[in-house]
Amino acid sequence: MKSFSLLTIRYIIGACFYVAPATLQVFISTQYQLIGEIREKTKASGKSGSKQAYH
Repeated sequence: MKSFSLLTIRYIIGACFYVAPATLQVFISTQYQLIGEIREKTKASGKSGSKQAYH
């Protein structure tokens, strides 16, 4: 039973290490999409307004 539990723990850790980068990649890509949409909206609203926001 002890060896079985160790194997399951190793499997879970391995799965976490395998899944974590993928989930992070998806999260980062979605964040970039959101930032892109916000930038497009600011450009559409007015370049002068976006310039004022930046400075």
